[in-house]
Amino acid sequence: MKASYGEPKAFFDDLDGFRRRRPRDFQYAVEIRNDDFLDAAYFDMLKANRVGHIFTSWSRMPSLRLQLLVDEAFTAPFTTARALLRPGRAYGQVVESFSPYSEVKEEYPSARQALRNLIHGAWERDISAYIHINNRLEGNAIQTIEVL
Repeated sequence: MKASYGEPKAFFDDLDGFRRRRPRDFQYAVEIRNDDFLDAAYFDMLKANRVGHIFTSWSRMPSLRLQLLVDEAFTAPFTTARALLRPGRAYGQVVESFSPYSEVKEEYPSARQALRNLIHGAWERDISAYIHINNRLEGNAIQTIEVL
C-alpha cells in the first residue's frame, strides 16, 4: 500500500469516498498491513462509515494484544480479526517451516489470549465477532481454534 499511498491521509480519503459510494445495508471491514496507518484519522473515518477495523496479526503489524488496547479500534457494530502470522515473521519462512499444517508447530500464547479477549470484548459490547485463523499462525488452524 505504501507504493500507492505515500502518506496515510490520501488512503483514508480514498477509502472514505469508496465506502460512501457503497450500499449501506452491508457490513464492511478494512484490513491494513501498515502500522503507521493505525491512527485516530483512520479510526474516525471507519467509525463515521460504520466500517470495521480488522485486527490483523501480520508480520509488519503490532501484535493483536497491542491493537486491542486501542478502544477507538472498535469502529462498527461488529468486529473482526485475521490471525495470519506472528508479527516479525516472513510469510515464506512460515510456509516452509509449518507445512504440511498437520499440527501446531509453535504455540503463540499471546495471540490466543488476544483472540479470547476480542471475543470477550465483543460479548461485552453485544456485537458480533468474525475471526479468521490461518494455518500460518501456529501450524494448524483447527487445533488453534479448538484451544480457543
